Formats: sequence, C-alpha cells, structure tokens
Amino acid sequence: MNNKKTNIYPVLILLIVLMSGACERVVDLNLRDDVGKLVIEANITNKNEAQVIYLTQNVSFSQPNEYPPVSGAEVSVRSNNGKSYLFKESRPGVYTSDSFAGIAGEIYYLTVISDGKTYQASSQMPGFIPIDSVLAQKKEISDDENERRIAIKFKDPINIQNQYRFLLHVNDTLIKQVYTTSDRLTDGREVTYYFQINDDDIKVKVGDSVRVEMQCVDLPIYTYWFTLESSEGSGGPGGGVTPSNPPTNIMPTVLGYFSAHTTETQNIEVQ
Repeated sequence: MNNKKTNIYPVLILLIVLMSGACERVVDLNLRDDVGKLVIEANITNKNEAQVIYLTQNVSFSQPNEYPPVSGAEVSVRSNNGKSYLFKESRPGVYTSDSFAGIAGEIYYLTVISDGKTYQASSQMPGFIPIDSVLAQKKEISDDENERRIAIKFKDPINIQNQYRFLLHVNDTLIKQVYTTSDRLTDGREVTYYFQINDDDIKVKVGDSVRVEMQCVDLPIYTYWFTLESSEGSGGPGGGVTPSNPPTNIMPTVLGYFSAHTTETQNIEVQ
C-alpha cells in the first residue's frame, strides 16, 4: 500500500468537502496570515491512564516548531453514559485528567473555555482491532544490505467501516509524517501496511528498535489526518509547525482535533 505525498507551498489553498451529517463544509486556507490561533490537541484512548489535552497557539510556517502554551482554560470531557472528567492544568498548556479508560462505542464530548470563548467537539470511540505483527523486511532497492522497510499487519473486521492512523518511532524518535489508511478497498481482509519514510537522513537498519502504534479512529478524525497526509505528509499538531487547517470536528472552528480512539503498540528489534 503506497503513501502518496505532495509538496507544500508557502501559501496553500486546500479545498476539501467534509460530510458531517447532511452538511457540506468547504475549508479555504491561506497559511501566510493564519497564525496566533488556538490549537486544541485532545485525545481520549482505551488505555487506563491519565488522559492529556494540549492547548497552544499556532505559529507561522517559517517559524521554529515551538507552540506558545495557552493557560487558564477550563477543560472537561463527558461521555454519553453520563460520566464527566475534569482536566486540570498540570503545566502551561497541558491539561490532565485522573486515570480512566475510554470505552469503545461510547461518544465523548469535549468542552474547552478559553479567553471567554467556548469550544465543543464530539468523537465516538471505534472498536478495538489488534495488531497481528510488525515486520522488518529487506529493502529491495538499496545499496545497504542492512537497510529494512517496516510494515504492520492486522485483520480488518468485515462489514464494519474502519479507519486507521499509525505512529512510527525509530530508536525512540518519532517519524514526523502522517500515516493513515481505511478499509475502503480492504474490508474484511488481512492488511499489510508499509511505512514510507520521506526523510533521506533516516534509514531503518539491522539492530534498530522500532515502535509502531495503531489507532482506530472515527471518520471525522480520519479525514483530519488524511488531509494532512495528502497535503504534505508531515507537520501539524504532534508532528511539526501547523501547515494547514484541515477539517476539524471542533466548533467554532479552530486548529486541531478531538479524537476518541482505541490504540495498541508493538515493539520490535530490526533483524
């Protein structure tokens, strides 16, 4: 499965239609002036641990990857089963809850009050899908016999719409690219997803340690990450200076996302 990338330009106008119920939304971007806005990076997972939400301001494309934190906000999450979770600011711009595990199938509602404005979003946690294995295969076109390519294998459930996001770490360093796929062409099949690393300075070789995380995400979050992957393959919250404003599930519209997802991680030593 190939990951197609395109170059990003200093001024990017991204036209994307996001289906949300019966509503069509067109996002028109101009990167040059779209700075100093609130960025919300909110994740709820199925892991029984403290959940973390980040509030920052975005910076221009040409500036270093340093987000100014947004302090003093009120942050909370509730589920459709009536449970509520308060997030307290543990350090500037970082809001942390007590430990809890998200439950597949439940809908989670985010509320952020910052600078007198209220932002809200919802996300439904998909079912958990396990990783079968993470593979390191000899790279076919390489002058180095020790160079490898990484792949992940899993079984997609039949007759259920599924979307996936992946994170790849090599020797504890996050590869700053966006990796996504859906089961549009692989429903109910065994899936092998290959990671393409676009940074020529990063090579996976024998003896390296690799960690792969697979997230099962809902459709709006898949659309968010797929848009970033299609526009430039890296960057955005969690992976670089915010390059664009993909279709968000947060209203009123800000940069960022709210994702309730299941997750699993596997580690291998490259052979």
